[in-house]
Amino acid sequence: MTGRQDQQPSATIQAAGTDPVETGGRGRGDVDPCSGPPTRGGPSRTVVQRIVIPPGFETGWHYHCGDVRVVVARGRLTHHDAIGRVDVRPAGTSFLEPAGLVHAHLGRNDGDEPVVLYVTHVGPFSRALALPLPSAPPRDRADAAP
Repeated sequence: MTGRQDQQPSATIQAAGTDPVETGGRGRGDVDPCSGPPTRGGPSRTVVQRIVIPPGFETGWHYHCGDVRVVVARGRLTHHDAIGRVDVRPAGTSFLEPAGLVHAHLGRNDGDEPVVLYVTHVGPFSRALALPLPSAPPRDRADAAP
């Protein structure tokens, strides 16, 4: 995460429950959008995190190899997507972040109180939960199929 210059980004995110919880060990016909072909019988995992974003901080541009379901428990998250849409998601709302580079996004806390998210990642076992990008993906690349 990045934030105000007077605060250290390394201390900005608080996650709990990051140990993977197996979802039956092997999925059938699961699609891994990060590598393209279906992974029949490949292992998958579910990870649940509590993420806190302090005022003035953001997640940085990133995407996921599996679908991510997000519940905003506190505050207001400003969500930017790869095609230029910006949505404000207040406490009590939930949304889906689909897998793949085409769904790259950034979350920002533009408010005065911490944003608390409960995030459930479901995806390929061997993949990172989030893959960072140095900046927003070019819109022509974001419009392409994953």
